[in-house]
Amino acid sequence: LKYPSIIVVVKYRFKWIEDSFCRRRGKSYCFLPKSVLGAEEIIDERGCELVILRVNRCSGQCLSFSFPNPITGRTSVHAKCCRMTDSEWVTTELMCNDGPRPIKIPSAVQCDCFDCAIH
Repeated sequence: LKYPSIIVVVKYRFKWIEDSFCRRRGKSYCFLPKSVLGAEEIIDERGCELVILRVNRCSGQCLSFSFPNPITGRTSVHAKCCRMTDSEWVTTELMCNDGPRPIKIPSAVQCDCFDCAIH
């Protein structure tokens, strides 16, 4: 590579920003942002009665930041997103014109921070 010292600085900066963020907010803050949150899932299938099902979803804040990358000339992104790590199935029956129809919806049991997918 042309600029190996810049690579080292960029990697160091990632760690420094993350550590600085944790120190300012308290180390426990870095592990608290992910949480399970109760939500209502509305199931509206054609030919069936409307059903509202209570499930859990993941919600919270995870560390994310971006900066101009001097090597590529683009913006480098370090982004974490809150996602389900464990779930359970919540089951119910829809009352439909052609008879009862069983359905299963995933409900969060545990959440954590992971790299965000870039689309």
